[in-house]
Amino acid sequence: MTWNYRIMRHRQEQAEWFAIHEVYYNEQGTPVSVTQEPIRILCGDDEGEEPQAIIKSMLETMLRDVQQPILDFEMFSNQKVDEVTQGIKCLQKGKRQDALQIKDMHDEGRE
Repeated sequence: MTWNYRIMRHRQEQAEWFAIHEVYYNEQGTPVSVTQEPIRILCGDDEGEEPQAIIKSMLETMLRDVQQPILDFEMFSNQKVDEVTQGIKCLQKGKRQDALQIKDMHDEGRE
């Protein structure tokens, strides 16, 4: 399974807004899952690198990934919470081991 950052269009009543989410794809390249919450840039102080370097790397990846067409968040409205989404929630809570596993999955998907 691969993933990348995508701009998602949200619609709520009369308002429309946009946010960056992680989108996951099946082997055919079809989007199948998305993080429920927009991405927050987080890094712990135990990563072994300077926080500026970690955040810069994440932002560079986001800038590259968001060149793709915008997706509608509603297309995932029937999504079930799966292991990947659970892993993202752990990452957003700052659990380093899960963050490393997800980073590895991301790196493998880009090869």
